[in-house]
Amino acid sequence: MSTLSILLPPCSPDYSGVASVLYELGGMVVLHDASGCTGNYLGYDEPRWIDTRSLVYCSGLRHIDAVLGRDDKLVSRVVAAAESFHPAFIAIIGSPVPMLVGTDYQGIAREIEAKTGIPSFGFDTTGLDFYDKGVVMATKELLKRFAPRTNHYQQIPHTINIVGATPLDWGNNGNITACRSFFAQNGIQVTCCLSMSCTLDDIKQAPTAALNVAVSEAGIQIAEFMENEYHIPYVVGIPLGDGSRMLQKVRTCLAGKRSTSESSPNVTTSPRRILIVGEQVLSCSLRDEILHRWGIPCTVAVLFNHRKELLQPGDFPFVTEKDLRTIFAHEEFTDVFGDPLLAQLDQGKTIRFHSVPTIALSSKFHEAQIRHFLGDDGEALLREAVS
Repeated sequence: MSTLSILLPPCSPDYSGVASVLYELGGMVVLHDASGCTGNYLGYDEPRWIDTRSLVYCSGLRHIDAVLGRDDKLVSRVVAAAESFHPAFIAIIGSPVPMLVGTDYQGIAREIEAKTGIPSFGFDTTGLDFYDKGVVMATKELLKRFAPRTNHYQQIPHTINIVGATPLDWGNNGNITACRSFFAQNGIQVTCCLSMSCTLDDIKQAPTAALNVAVSEAGIQIAEFMENEYHIPYVVGIPLGDGSRMLQKVRTCLAGKRSTSESSPNVTTSPRRILIVGEQVLSCSLRDEILHRWGIPCTVAVLFNHRKELLQPGDFPFVTEKDLRTIFAHEEFTDVFGDPLLAQLDQGKTIRFHSVPTIALSSKFHEAQIRHFLGDDGEALLREAVS
């Protein structure tokens, strides 16, 4: 019961992560459920559903079909829909009910592909894991199918991939467009952004990039996979504010150096104790900027899956609502950067909350407040640490 949430909503699940990666790529996405999970994804986890079109469907699973294992009905419905819409690919995504009866998604996908001739994927998601697992799962399968390592790839100098980007972390307010423009304006071409503002043709060219920039914990896993498959090195982080520190990191790695060495920041004796709660790579990027600009050390509490190598002494890996209640009550933090819903867990202490909404937690409740990472809004976010 330690993971029970009373005030916070459940975080985005793995099937939403898969569907988010596939959303813009011209395929047909079918969530195998009775409509609840499809409604959850489209209604709460997918901000692009309001103003863009995509072939996302519910299989219309019924209890009797699950009990009797009527996968043939699913196959026939998907084949009929594919004949009408001619999608670039087909994806069958799992949910909790078919998990209980051991549905063979890969087998179903093979049967659909044999009948239609359209590349088909089966994703054994359960709704019990976080969205980042689904992001990794879907991106790896896309790369395996559309950019196989058996092909010969020539890496192009001064090019990068942005990996691990979805609206669940980045929102749908132009953050990715600004990030791509920022690198382009500084002489670095973005080959592929996995997976926002992305096409299947971009994915086919992804192995030609000289460097991967992992912008989330899921992105690190994808970058490790691409390093193994295509021998592309990677760097971790998000450009914030003027983006200069991240730009220098990327330029150094593109010049052939695997890692960069920075001078140690001068730590101040600021009375502020800052806690940053959220996705780990964004949280660590915020911490690094604040520390190097003003010498104020920060502690990170990771809401979702985490990487041990990014943890620093005092950090809190994988916090639940119960953990956050305890931290707010017993730790002497003066400031908290995180989703606005976290303020509900403050038990009367004088803590300043700085709004950094994330779709993966608060859905569309605070979508209008999602921060721009670059430019004036990014600078304003950083300066809240000292204002």
